[in-house]
Amino acid sequence: MHRHSTQTLVAPRLTTWAFTFSTLLFATLIACGSSPESNATTPDGGGSTVLDDATISEDARTTAPDALAGDVETPDDGATLDGGMVDAQDADASSASDGATSTADGGSEDAATLDAAAADAGPPLRTLREVKLFGEVPVDNLVLNSQFDLLAQNWLAIGNISSQPRYIAPRYRVFGQSPAGQPTVLLDGSVESALMGSVMASAPPLRVSVWVGRNLTDAATFEDIRPALIMTLASTGEERVYELTLDAANEAVSLEGIHWRKFTGSVRDASIGTLTFLIYGGAGSPWYVQAPVVRQDSSLRAISSALKPRKLSPIEANLSQEMAKWRRKRLGEAAHRGRSSPRRPPMLRAKP
Repeated sequence: MHRHSTQTLVAPRLTTWAFTFSTLLFATLIACGSSPESNATTPDGGGSTVLDDATISEDARTTAPDALAGDVETPDDGATLDGGMVDAQDADASSASDGATSTADGGSEDAATLDAAAADAGPPLRTLREVKLFGEVPVDNLVLNSQFDLLAQNWLAIGNISSQPRYIAPRYRVFGQSPAGQPTVLLDGSVESALMGSVMASAPPLRVSVWVGRNLTDAATFEDIRPALIMTLASTGEERVYELTLDAANEAVSLEGIHWRKFTGSVRDASIGTLTFLIYGGAGSPWYVQAPVVRQDSSLRAISSALKPRKLSPIEANLSQEMAKWRRKRLGEAAHRGRSSPRRPPMLRAKP
């Protein structure tokens, strides 16, 4: 509700007593208060109509200021008009209350905004997960250096087997995705080649497996890949070979452009002697080897199906002889290093 001052027309030649009379009359109207009709706003919003003293009724003149104060409207800001005057104390209290409410609302809105932002953020960019130290390879693996550390010299690669065998250097590869999550050895396949490694002897039964891969761009199959376990008995020197077969329970896996197949088998014969893990591959296209495993598994005792041993083929016999020579050479080098006394540092001379 708006309060307007009385508009008084003043003549150009206003005398001093007329100005004084007008001032006293204006002060009297403020002290006595104005009726609701005196401050009413026109419907068209064009301004206020000011009533002079003659228009005010006798009831309005005799009404107590407290009663008039009850008829005064309350503005939107929460302050109360008491007899046409604004109570400053109540206005300050209302303003403080409104400020606290708006602050509380602002805090809740900020919290809701943060919650909505956290919900829209989605999953975290990095998450922690458990990774096995040896991937899918068991800890009790009997294969020496199944991770193909080339500096350990536990694996021997021979190429051009049929005509003039020679040593070749396999390539070490680590892929982000692979069947067993382990390092891989790559042979280029330019000539027929074989990869051989040493295995610790153990009591039967034994579970044997290895992953072999081929590039997806090559049309080559796994028919020319022949993984096997060669056993040389210590008592008689007899050599047997147990050739692995494709595992029907494990389907082919294609990861990072490589087609992987798993070869498995079980051996129930006693392995008192030397064991050699052999993977033979024909010429034509590269092939990969990963996770050779030989482990003792007592659950295989109840399984009747096991690999049947056979005699070595001429190529396998030549490879076995090359592996035997390589072992003797490595053992001789180790013995020579053990016999040679380490070089001692020169004695320090005592100061005089």
